[in-house]
Amino acid sequence: MEILEQFLRHPDYKTLTVKRFDANPDVLDGFLKGSYASENQILREHPDALRLVEYYDDLEICAGLSSYASGKSKLGAF
Repeated sequence: MEILEQFLRHPDYKTLTVKRFDANPDVLDGFLKGSYASENQILREHPDALRLVEYYDDLEICAGLSSYASGKSKLGAF
């Protein structure tokens, strides 16, 4: 939460996060062009709202050279 607060306080955060270039409006190349965003009432009323995407993945913390070590050193990351 502290990192998010610092990010939002940065004077240039909007220029770092907002994609202003739209090469082809017919190509689905971002979240805002999708059906969920276009049908969401909150996003329609507040088009400049900060949208956070949560992502989870498992990862190995060491380079496994054999199948013996595979899966024993996994971490979950958001």
